[in-house]
Amino acid sequence: MTPDPRLPELVAARLTHDLGSPISTVVALQSQAADPSAASILRDTVEELSLRLRLLSAAFGPPDEMEADAVRELLRGASMAHRVRFVLEGPAPGPLPPAAGRLLLVAGLLAGEALPRGGTVHLAADPGATWAVWPEGRDAAWSRTLLELLAGGTLDAALAQGPRHLLAPWLFCVAEAAGRRPALAHAPEATATPPLLLG
Repeated sequence: MTPDPRLPELVAARLTHDLGSPISTVVALQSQAADPSAASILRDTVEELSLRLRLLSAAFGPPDEMEADAVRELLRGASMAHRVRFVLEGPAPGPLPPAAGRLLLVAGLLAGEALPRGGTVHLAADPGATWAVWPEGRDAAWSRTLLELLAGGTLDAALAQGPRHLLAPWLFCVAEAAGRRPALAHAPEATATPPLLLG
């Protein structure tokens, strides 16, 4: 899949959105740092912002080698981390190839967005096998953008949906760089959300 020239501006818009809330909190509270309760919120928000920056750098920046355990740590910076738990089930401790680590992060974020009411994202990523990522929780559902791409939709149409829907087309670009192909598996139960396979 050839990268679209609109990707940089959509990524910039997405980053601005994801960083806006914690930055606004820091700005609002910095003048109240002498207040113990405000200082506590400020410390927590600065830590959240630091985690968010590291995650976004790893997910949207140049791919870099990372330890498997670092994926779980980086996902603590996700904007939905207050309502979504990320469980890394597959890989043995050790480094993941650069493009593979970034792919796992993006897939985890996409699964987190599939949990509007919270829940658990499972990431099973045995280095020698097809990976599986799936959301588990109330009202869990993959994004329409992802489903359209999996059904043969174009990158052009997906990008036209704007920065809020960027993760699905970005997943396809990152998967191609990692030499993997996204697909949906059959759900184990009729009511379950089918796992996203990266084979």
